Amino acid sequence: MRDTIMKALILERGMRQTMNNQGKIAISEIMILLISLFAITWMIGGVYGEEEDDYLNAMYKYVSGEGPSPGINAPLSFSEKYGMGFPMDTSQRALMKLRIEMNNPGIQDSLSGSLIDVNPATPAPVYQQTLVDTADFETTSVSDYLDSIEEDSSFAARKELATSRGIKEYTGTAEQNTDLLNKLKEERKLVIKNDASVDPPAATTIPADGLFRGEGFTYDKINYRSFEKLENGDIKLTTVKGESTLVSAEEAKEVGLTNSEGEMIGKNIQPGGILSGVKAVGGVILTNGLMALSIYGISNWIGNAIFPEAGKEVQAFSGSLSAGVFAGKTSLDLFGNGGVFSGRGGIFGRAVRGKFLGVGGGIWIGAAAAITYFALTYDKEKQEAVIFTCYPWDAPERGENCGLCNEQGLPCSEYQCKSLGQSCSIVNPGTSEEKCVWVNRNDNEFPIIEAWDDALLEGYRYTPDNAVSPPDRGVTVVNDATDGCVKAFTPLKIGITLDEPAKCKIDPERKASFDEMRIFLSGSLLQETHEFQLSLPGSANLGAENITLENDGQYELYVRCADANDNSNLANFVFKYCVEEGPDTTAPLIVSTSIINEMPIKFDQTNVEDFELYLNEPSECKWSHLDLTYENMEETFENCDRSIGEINGQMLYSCKTTLTGLQNRMENKFYFRCRDQPIGVVEDKRNTNAESYKFTLIGTRPLYIGDFQPNGTDVIRDSANSVKVEFTMETKEGFNEGEATCYYSETDSNYIEFFNTNSYEHSQEVYLEEGNYHYFLKCVDLGGNEDKREIDFYVESDKEAPVVVRAYNEDNKLKLITNEESECSYSTNDCSISFEEMNPMTTSDNLEHFTPWNTQSDLFIKCRDEYYNLPVGGNQCNMIVRATDVGIDL
Repeated sequence: MRDTIMKALILERGMRQTMNNQGKIAISEIMILLISLFAITWMIGGVYGEEEDDYLNAMYKYVSGEGPSPGINAPLSFSEKYGMGFPMDTSQRALMKLRIEMNNPGIQDSLSGSLIDVNPATPAPVYQQTLVDTADFETTSVSDYLDSIEEDSSFAARKELATSRGIKEYTGTAEQNTDLLNKLKEERKLVIKNDASVDPPAATTIPADGLFRGEGFTYDKINYRSFEKLENGDIKLTTVKGESTLVSAEEAKEVGLTNSEGEMIGKNIQPGGILSGVKAVGGVILTNGLMALSIYGISNWIGNAIFPEAGKEVQAFSGSLSAGVFAGKTSLDLFGNGGVFSGRGGIFGRAVRGKFLGVGGGIWIGAAAAITYFALTYDKEKQEAVIFTCYPWDAPERGENCGLCNEQGLPCSEYQCKSLGQSCSIVNPGTSEEKCVWVNRNDNEFPIIEAWDDALLEGYRYTPDNAVSPPDRGVTVVNDATDGCVKAFTPLKIGITLDEPAKCKIDPERKASFDEMRIFLSGSLLQETHEFQLSLPGSANLGAENITLENDGQYELYVRCADANDNSNLANFVFKYCVEEGPDTTAPLIVSTSIINEMPIKFDQTNVEDFELYLNEPSECKWSHLDLTYENMEETFENCDRSIGEINGQMLYSCKTTLTGLQNRMENKFYFRCRDQPIGVVEDKRNTNAESYKFTLIGTRPLYIGDFQPNGTDVIRDSANSVKVEFTMETKEGFNEGEATCYYSETDSNYIEFFNTNSYEHSQEVYLEEGNYHYFLKCVDLGGNEDKREIDFYVESDKEAPVVVRAYNEDNKLKLITNEESECSYSTNDCSISFEEMNPMTTSDNLEHFTPWNTQSDLFIKCRDEYYNLPVGGNQCNMIVRATDVGIDL
């Protein structure tokens, strides 16, 4: 809790900082907006500054030797569409020309409007060109062929290639390798035939799509260049090599295909434009999405570097920029000339001659998307200081509802009774007249407040304050070590005593009633004593940050209390005190650290990140592995609270750093020193620690688990349905010679702590039904060192009596052998006699049992195992036997 000065300080500083930030943001908004619009225009307009057909015609003229190179910036990248790069040699030009002719049966000259004849009536020569000069087409080894084109020739790679080409269950046989080699070679070659006997492609020819140009469509896993619907309804499919296949009218009716005139021919014959167009749409979205993400990351990084204080604004503008580029470029890729859905080379091929969307339209779409994204995501931030307090739940005042506890039909507990009202209490406890009643019902007196001397810190005292205006009363808190005022940034503690239990509040401002006061003492508990502690900066510290104190640094705290019957003081009890006005002459005090001093650390841990010092005032701090002066310490705490408004909930200030240079198996020593007043104070007037704060972290060894049970081969038996299994472990090394905490789990998650642990020996009992079990065990020491084990065991529930597997004469004795360790007894009467009343047989290993050879009477024998399992039923025996002299083993 803090007083009004601290709260007002936070509010004032927060508002001042917000105003400064808003001034800077206005400039950054304009700059980033300009950058965004320029980038959208460049990204979309620059890439699509010229239409695809212009590049296609320019490319055809270039490879035909009739024009200059169009460069490498063609839309959609010719190197992706045709598998070629720039510059081209003579063979590559010839290959490119063939590819354009194959994929574009008619090319319109964008300048003249006439069609370029790429399929002349005169038969053209047969061209054959390998795609890569290094391919060894002469070899008969598939591995050598793959090596020649620098592809993986391992068995796994060959198996994957074979599977993708329809060679099933590839095992590397000679026949499979030959088949695969031929397929790979065929794919590597491009054979174009122009024959006078072959008519030019009909109007129904569907060229490949604009993004992935290749053979036109696929039917029955074979790629075809064109199709023609014959008069009888059959379909003629033709490959790029001139090979044709006929599909009957009946089959065509089943499979269906839409030609360029919209006629439905079949559904299993997929035009290459539509088939690869689906891939093209995905490719466009994926490619442009990755580009948008890259733009977002780069622009966000640049924006934060230029405008570090405008993080949210930079993030909003980066998002709008990437959204605009993505929307504009994707719209052109899909609907622009040569895009997936429009223009020659689109999904609908030559069926669509025009373009759906121009470059200008793409830019407008991108700009609209950017503005929409920015409008939806940008939220200007406003900083405000908000004060709130959480209180524990409190029972209602007084006690009108106490009697409800007696009407529930069940005994009323003290907790239930107290929860109905603060004046409710149990009377006649332990008797038949036990009830919950309202005590002190007629109490109308408020609590009497007095100053509590025992709450004061050493060196402080109270003096009567006669200047307090009646009906208020109060005292002044005096520091005998100074001029009477409290030293800046040092604790001040006050307290009160009452004549009855009551809850009390304190407030730095005078309020009209108890309910209006803000700060509870002692968490709103009803007590006869309460105390309160606070710490404040001095006037010099406040002045350094341009904050002016009111009342010349004199403070008052007002206290009121209310008893269980809601009787509260009408007047205040007032504590007065002052904070010294002179300069701060006391060095900062390191109160605590985020890690307890002399704590162990994990083995091989080399640093501790986000380590914090907590100080009584804003400071700058340094550290070293040696005890040096502040000026000579090598390392600096990177992030320290510098303003008095940055005080935390414990009324302390933080300094953060990363401690480095940690070593195993030794004490890692650190020394800290700090210098106060980091804002607005001349350097030689600041106070520095004359002595270092010594801090140690203990390096450790790895923790490991020694002996443990069950050890993986055990069978745990008992006669109960739930058998007790005891896990036991020993831990060694680590911190403090293996002292650790151990846990167990069935799933390697949600571990449960051992019942007996936090030592070197650990044990835990679990009760399990019969079956196989697998458990995970782990132990962790105070430094974070960890070791794990996994155990397997079988639990067996033994409810069966031992079985006598053999009985015979040995050395004139009756010898019995049981199937498990047991003890056996006999009787000469019958089986109804209890086991304890029978005559015990002798045994050497609990498996072999002996008694004298007696031919005169029957022996009624019972055996029980270690779990006291006996034959079922009180009148049952394991065996009834009589010895004879014929020498036959029984």
